[in-house]
Formats: sequence, C-alpha cells, structure tokens
Amino acid sequence: MIESQTLRDWLQVLSVIVLPLGSAIYTWIATRDKDNSQHIKAVETALQTKIAEHASRIDRLESDMAHVPSTSAVTELLSDLKAMQATQEAAHREMHGMRLAINRIEDFLLKK
Repeated sequence: MIESQTLRDWLQVLSVIVLPLGSAIYTWIATRDKDNSQHIKAVETALQTKIAEHASRIDRLESDMAHVPSTSAVTELLSDLKAMQATQEAAHREMHGMRLAINRIEDFLLKK
C-alpha cells in the first residue's frame, strides 16, 4: 500500500503544479480560439463589404452595357458613314466642276 505521507505529497504536487499548469494551458487555448473567432468575423465582414461593392459595380456595368450598341449596329453605322462620305465626295467634285465653269464665265464676261 501507498503511505499516507507519499499520497499527500503527490496530491500536494498535483494541486500546486499540475492544476495551475493545466488551467493556464486551457486558458491559452480558449483565448486563442476567441481571437481566431474574432479574426474570422472581421474577415467575413470585410468580404461581405467587398462582395456588396462588386455586386453594385456589376449591376452598374450591366445597366451601362444595355445602352451600348451591338456589333451589327456599329457595322451598319460604319457602312452608312462610308456611303455618306462617298456622297459628299461626289457632291464636292460636282461643285468643283461648277466652280470652274463659273470662273470661266466670269473671265469671259470680264474680258468683254
């Protein structure tokens, strides 16, 4: 059997060293878990804010893109512009010809 003095010594060592040490380890682990939980909540809040910002930007882009002409519309506009440019160049050539004719008539009349 174990002597009562030895048992008392072991119980005293247990109460003086092991229990406070175990308590300190438990407190350290619980505090770390609390800090981690706070950090995770902060990260979640930041992510939710960023996601809301991105969702808002995507909504604005989608509404802006609704007003942008399609590729076929831009191609049609370019072909219309080329046709207008060709018409304008033809009118310019005709006006140049008329200007030359008017200049000849003026010269003829001025020489008379």
